[in-house]
Amino acid sequence: MENPLRQNLWRAGHAHAGVLLVLSLVALRYVDEARLFLPVAFFLSVLRPEAREPNGLIYQACLGAVLLAIGSWSSA
Repeated sequence: MENPLRQNLWRAGHAHAGVLLVLSLVALRYVDEARLFLPVAFFLSVLRPEAREPNGLIYQACLGAVLLAIGSWSSA
């Protein structure tokens, strides 16, 4: 990958997906209720290889974090 922005956001997407995977394994009974907006936002924000900045879909990461927090809080 020659595009540093794309490389960093793909790395962030994989890191967040990994964290969510570990979190779902620890709290297995809540997996069916999980919404996976967080890692998807990083991947969809730089779909084009020539992207120099993330598109508007990067804001799904914020939405995903809020939904994850609300879901974790209301399930407890």
